[in-house]
Amino acid sequence: MPHLTLSQVFSALAYYSEFTEEINHYIELNRIPDHLIDPLVKD
Repeated sequence: MPHLTLSQVFSALAYYSEFTEEINHYIELNRIPDHLIDPLVKD
């Protein structure tokens, strides 16, 4: 993402700061359990 402006980066950080719980909730919903990840791609 080398094409982001400094303003866009700060906007993204502000958005995350405002909606941290909701964003983390969606991240957790999409998390793949470790036992389903092939060991060859885990690390």
